[in-house]
Parts: sequence; structure tokens; C-alpha cells
Amino acid sequence: AKEIAELQSKAEALGAEGNIDDSMAAMKSAELLVAKKETLENPVAFTVAAAKEKAMEVCEICCNFMSEGDKEAVNDAAKARLDEHLNGRQHRAWDQ
Repeated sequence: AKEIAELQSKAEALGAEGNIDDSMAAMKSAELLVAKKETLENPVAFTVAAAKEKAMEVCEICCNFMSEGDKEAVNDAAKARLDEHLNGRQHRAWDQ
């Protein structure tokens, strides 16, 4: 926390002197430290948020988003989603 405050003060002083580039660099460093501090203080929130994000890819035919794992169809649910996508009206229309 002390280091963050020092960097913010330094950025303000540099900005007041007209040294914008160095001021922006100091603020960027302070922001990175704040983000790192938040991650360390509450790692569960970041882990849960990252787990909820799905890796998506765009279908080359109809441009709809699909889960990355659906193309491999490793389980029944993925196979069902892939079948629904391939047999969907929009995909079939663009495929013709």
C-alpha cells in the first residue's frame, strides 16, 4: 500500500512538472500493483471469474459463436450442442 501511494504521488508530481510520459508510466505501475494486491487479497473471486469464462470460437460457415470444446465433441452434451448447431436454420442457410 505504501509503494502504491508513493507511485501515485510521484505520478502527480511528474504531471505537475509537465513530464507526462513518466507520469503515465508511474500511474501504470501503480495500477499494476493495485491489481496484483487485489488478486492476492481475494484469489477466489478471480479464480471463479476465470472459470466461468468460456473459450469461444466463431463458426467459419455461419459466424455464430460456439464453445471451443464442442468441435471435438468429447461427451454427449458437446455432441448434442454440435448437432444442434449444424442442424440449425442459420447454419444450414449459410451452408447452401
